[in-house]
Amino acid sequence: MNTLGNKLRVTVFGQSHAPAIGVTLDNLPAGQPIDLEELNAFLTGRGTAPVTDGAPLIALLRRPQVRYADLRRFDPEMPDLPADVAEQVEISVKYEGYIQRQLQEVEELRRMERRTLPAGTDYGAVQGLRLEAREKLNAVRPENLGQAARISGVSPADVAALMIWLER
Repeated sequence: MNTLGNKLRVTVFGQSHAPAIGVTLDNLPAGQPIDLEELNAFLTGRGTAPVTDGAPLIALLRRPQVRYADLRRFDPEMPDLPADVAEQVEISVKYEGYIQRQLQEVEELRRMERRTLPAGTDYGAVQGLRLEAREKLNAVRPENLGQAARISGVSPADVAALMIWLER
């Protein structure tokens, strides 16, 4: 955690190889009124669409052509962050959707790892599996759905068929 000034607290969390890396900004003041004409001139100069009905600066930061430092001139209350912290803020904002999807995929994989497959299963008798998947599953004998999903030759449709078979 790092404190900038008297009001703003910046917290960087995660590790370089962890499922999530991010930054939280606490006590950031509410939006400041800005000169829309100046902002639009800046945006069009950067090759991005102008704002027609006002937008929070954080929404503008999601655009690939806009950097955190660029927006400081439009909001004097924005703190002057160290370059590495500003970069983390940009990454968190710009890639938030991707990060959330990745976290959902990680959670789905964890759920699949918890769904065990019975030992000694005859995958030739499981309806809905393609021939290649039956052969691979019988050869590898995965312990759970997560392992089955990682076998080359087992498609997502095959995994779905296994899930349906397990529910019966």
